[in-house]
Order: sequence, then C-alpha cells, then structure tokens
Amino acid sequence: RAEGDSRRANIEEVDDSVGRILDAITELGIAENTLVMFTSDNGGAEIGPLRGKKIDKKYEGHMRVPTLTWWPGTIEADTETEAIATSIDLLPSFARRTGASIPTDRTIDGRDSLDILLGKPDAVSAHDILYYETGGIRRGDWKLVRYAVKGKTINELYHLGEDLGERNNLAD
Repeated sequence: RAEGDSRRANIEEVDDSVGRILDAITELGIAENTLVMFTSDNGGAEIGPLRGKKIDKKYEGHMRVPTLTWWPGTIEADTETEAIATSIDLLPSFARRTGASIPTDRTIDGRDSLDILLGKPDAVSAHDILYYETGGIRRGDWKLVRYAVKGKTINELYHLGEDLGERNNLAD
C-alpha cells in the first residue's frame, strides 16, 4: 500500500473513532457536562507556511499544533482563537474548572488558560514568555531559535507576526 493510502486510512480511522465517541457522549446525555479535547504533543510534518517538524529545531512547525475543543452549551461552535496556550496549561486550567488545588510541592510551569480553551472572545495568553525547552523562546510575536552546529551556537530571531514561516532571520 502506498504511504498516502496508509496516511489516509489512519486519518479516516481516527475521524471515525472520534465520531463514535462524540455520538456515544451525546447518546448518554452527558455532552453538556463533557469537555472533549483533541490535540498533539508537537508538530508533525511541515505544513503550510510553518517551518520545521517534530524532532527538529524549535521552529513553529515543531511547536505549533491545532487543538480542537468540544463542549456543547459551553463552547460555541466555530470558535477560533490566536491566543497561545500549551499542554502544560491543562493542569492549572482543569484545576480551576473543577475547584481542585494545584500541587505546591513542585514547580508547575503551566498557567491557567481555561478562558482560551473555552473559546472566550477576549481570552489572552497567560504567558508573557514561552520557553521551548532550551532551543527557543517566544515573547509576543518575537521568537528566538537557538541550536548548535559543530559546537557553535546559532541564534535566529523572527517576528512571527510578519514572518510566520520563520524565513527572515533578524538576529543581526
């Protein structure tokens, strides 16, 4: 089977399975009490204007992933946001929603991003600065990508508002 056929079959299977889960939640009458999220840990193959891919330098194609949330009666259909949240934000966000306490015996890097997940129209990122492990840092539209080549540290600076594909290095 060609690679495209395998990829297509995989996508169709995931789509069908998620559809069955959503149908079951609806049939059980618990849809309005159930938040469903569909996301990824890191980027996949290079897509659209984004540079980089999973297990690569910390370009947007490595870090940026779509997240779909579904919660009838709470999240309005067709809601979109450009606000940034990360998977590390899930613990504090869910803690707020459920009234649970956040552990105090360890550092929790995530921030409460519940308003973003719920599609609130004026929601903004809780992060002034995002650290992408040791290979990148983002502040607003500015993004620094750092990596080593033959023992030499390379710094690349991009303005994502003007260069989402990270092609115009402004480090100089």
